[in-house]
Amino acid sequence: MATRSPYVALAGTYVGNTDTTLVTAGTGERLTVTLVTAANVGTVPETIKVHRVETGSAVGDEKIIQNTTSVAPGSSIILDKVIGAILQPGDFLSGIASTSSKITVQIMTSRYLA
Repeated sequence: MATRSPYVALAGTYVGNTDTTLVTAGTGERLTVTLVTAANVGTVPETIKVHRVETGSAVGDEKIIQNTTSVAPGSSIILDKVIGAILQPGDFLSGIASTSSKITVQIMTSRYLA
């Protein structure tokens, strides 16, 4: 029987303008994404998109779960299309921003252990 642990908030991650791993499900665990926010620390609008990638796969357009989304300068938004994503062991979320180190992402998950 799987054991559910409390919600786990991951430290904020600055997203690059190339594939940036945001969270990976570890061995023996399944993660369910419960909240994702993106904050723009820059002075101009920036964009972000998020991919859900299965273990052994690579980032690609067919993996997009949050398409290009704009974030106003000095503000944050909820990335609603990512909420509810389930990551099996080795699966991960990857983000790409329009400009490196201007978008920071905070992820909250519920973790299930086998």
